[in-house]
Amino acid sequence: MQFDTTINKWHTSKATGRINASNPCSEYMFLDNTACNLASLNLVKFLREDGTFNIPAYKAAVRTFIIAQDILVDKPGYPSELIALNSHDFRSPGLGYANLGALLLNMGLAYDSEEGRNVAAALTAILGGMAYKTSAELAAALTPISPAGSFAKATKHGEFPGFADNEDDFRDVMRLTVPHPRLWWPNGYGDPALHTLKVAIVLGDIESAERQIDFGMRELSYETSLLDASGHLRRVEVLLSRTHDEALPLINESHDGIRQIDDQTPNQVPGPIPEWFRHAWVQSLEPVAEGSPSIKSVEGGWPGTDLVIKVNGVRIAARGGNWGMDDSRKRVSIEHLEPFFRLHRDAHVNMIRDWMGQDSEENFYALADKYGLMVWNDFWESTQGYNLEAQDPRLWLANAKDTILRFRHHPSIVIWCGRNEGVPQPILNEGLAALTRTLDHTRYYTGSSNQVNLRNSGPYQHQTPDTFYRINRGFSVELGIPSVPTLESIESFISGLDRWPISDTWAYHDWHQSGNGAVGPFMAHMETQFGAATSLEDFERKAQMLDYVGHRAIFEGFAAHLWQPNSGRMIWMTQPAWSSMEWNFLSPDYDTQSSFYGTQKACEPVHAQLDLTNGSVDLINLGDAQRFKVSVRVVSLEGKTLDESNPTRTRSLGTLTPRVKSAAKT
Repeated sequence: MQFDTTINKWHTSKATGRINASNPCSEYMFLDNTACNLASLNLVKFLREDGTFNIPAYKAAVRTFIIAQDILVDKPGYPSELIALNSHDFRSPGLGYANLGALLLNMGLAYDSEEGRNVAAALTAILGGMAYKTSAELAAALTPISPAGSFAKATKHGEFPGFADNEDDFRDVMRLTVPHPRLWWPNGYGDPALHTLKVAIVLGDIESAERQIDFGMRELSYETSLLDASGHLRRVEVLLSRTHDEALPLINESHDGIRQIDDQTPNQVPGPIPEWFRHAWVQSLEPVAEGSPSIKSVEGGWPGTDLVIKVNGVRIAARGGNWGMDDSRKRVSIEHLEPFFRLHRDAHVNMIRDWMGQDSEENFYALADKYGLMVWNDFWESTQGYNLEAQDPRLWLANAKDTILRFRHHPSIVIWCGRNEGVPQPILNEGLAALTRTLDHTRYYTGSSNQVNLRNSGPYQHQTPDTFYRINRGFSVELGIPSVPTLESIESFISGLDRWPISDTWAYHDWHQSGNGAVGPFMAHMETQFGAATSLEDFERKAQMLDYVGHRAIFEGFAAHLWQPNSGRMIWMTQPAWSSMEWNFLSPDYDTQSSFYGTQKACEPVHAQLDLTNGSVDLINLGDAQRFKVSVRVVSLEGKTLDESNPTRTRSLGTLTPRVKSAAKT
């Protein structure tokens, strides 16, 4: 029995016409006035003497027959000129197998049995998959085919002429379609829904192998600015999963493809900007990507050149922090790591960076999936010009290939990055670009963690809170300030005599006197605000005040210019593998300090905040559009109310309000 609706649902050329009938034996169902040359493989011929099935020979035979059948399309005579023209333009071979019953008999399996049906299903899957693969190889290798009929278009490569009009229909049939799927969303944007897939190989009552994985369904896309072949800077959305051509590069990530331009969103700080800070770097659009369904122009442009991550078509305000090693002693069980991920979720952040690829455990990615934390995944090249280059590129790329294959099913991974602060040497950078394109084909690859369609790294020292409204205007992967643990936490890792006054022991826990982490500005600001610390207890209390204000300002400064042009901000760091006196917002024993709560407050899904640069009030809403009432009250240090208002605003997903001006600016 044939169901017309089902047949046409799986029809690959709906744009040209519907399926109205089949041949008498029902092997061939396609457009009217077309023909198909049919062939069958004798399954018994692939049985070895020991009774096993020769799968490599079977796959080779499928490939040979598909190539031969394509060659034969234009050779035979057809009943009519119209059938000949359509057969040339659609090139529809038909390949199946025969003697299934004899094969099963030789294998000792009943024809009408579960085991027999499993064998048939496996052989059918291999045949279909190999046929599709060979068809794709032909399309890539052959020269363009001129159409014979009036409705078909000339091809760009070697695909058949009828493909251009029906590309979407072919894709729909080829891809797995799940109606009304539960999608995976980043923290704060929806449920990070996961699904379970179990695959097992069973013969009789014996299960010889099985694997179970949890996965999420979501689509990633990326807005970025690329230089086209004419040298014009274009703002585009890159939808990598819609290319369907693994051989087609969309972005030129090579050293030659990365170009320097004037920075369109420089820091807005007093005084002259250093020359090297006035420039930015952008990638290039591959000429062959022009016209690809994976490249869409962004209407209305963009104020800068930096990356924007989109999940399921929604711009994501990426907020989070960097992780180094997950644990100093590599205690990587689910039980040990899960509280860290749960606390990150509770802090309302949605992204963590696997800095230099130090977190390489399945549990790390599984927990990121569960808690809706996007992962910026570095590979292992350290800072350019600072550490030794990889000495065995072949082995290095083999490890990268293994990493991609092992973890690519995790929905949390949103970016592959080649190097911390720099671009890997060309053999690695171009190798990584090819690996991510051919093995993953859904995620963005960038060579560098900063500057290339991103902000520069830093600062890492204490800043006045208003600074964070003026700097790192775009997507900032690293910036941070000192973040002192709680008194109880300090007492757990520094012994009594070394706790106070500040001693060399503090230096073992990242209390730096020079370099990026120099604590001088932090101590000076503490003395200005509260007076010099007189004891450990006094120091910790004052440090918590500074850290709360500073971390809240980092993320409120980001939100104040959300999409104008801010799209991502990640602090250095959130996760301390080693007990640290700065650059974290929690401790290795899950204690949370004021920096955690400052981050949590600033990143709440609906948040009213004061703009420290102009005294106005913003309402940030990352949820559904609704009306809000914001109460604004300005209070003096003496507790006197200086100004009060209650404006009502309606804001939609991912936006901030127009400015609510306060009468009091001091």
